[in-house]
Amino acid sequence: MSVLRYGTIYRIKNGYQNWEGGYLDTCGHASCGNNLYEVSTSGSFDRDHGSGSWKIVSATGKANGEPVMALDLIHLQNQYGDCGYLDTCGHADCGGNLYEVSVARTPNRDGGTGTWKIIPEHGGEVQEEDVVHLQNGYDNWNGGFLDTCGHADCGGNLYEVSTSARFNRDGLTTQWRLHEQ
Repeated sequence: MSVLRYGTIYRIKNGYQNWEGGYLDTCGHASCGNNLYEVSTSGSFDRDHGSGSWKIVSATGKANGEPVMALDLIHLQNQYGDCGYLDTCGHADCGGNLYEVSVARTPNRDGGTGTWKIIPEHGGEVQEEDVVHLQNGYDNWNGGFLDTCGHADCGGNLYEVSTSARFNRDGLTTQWRLHEQ
């Protein structure tokens, strides 16, 4: 296992149904604000030329190559098309979840919507294969935890992605693992 590092591109897999929740993916145009793409999970980590590839960017100025530490604040930059950032925008319509997740043009569209706290099950350096939760910074860290909920309606993808107020909403849907491309 390798330590996660800033500036490195990863695929991000969801824990639902024994890690069969799919890979975090962009698919279709965003319906919220001026955002670029919708986010769902795909059965393939490379569905469409970088749609499932995410670069970890420090939200606090850490340099590329530095290790990602437990509780670091990060941005996740998608590698498809205009290379936007994982963002919360608009209210979710699944399972009582909080916010829809899409890709914004900038890393911080609206008061923490594009900032995520990486929360592993231990302290110190975050490793590939570690189980992590990603908490959204919107509204003073009340943006919820990255979550899969409901079936996706884009490109044969698996599940919609939104945020949950609960740390573990349903069968590991808020758990993720990162793997280097």
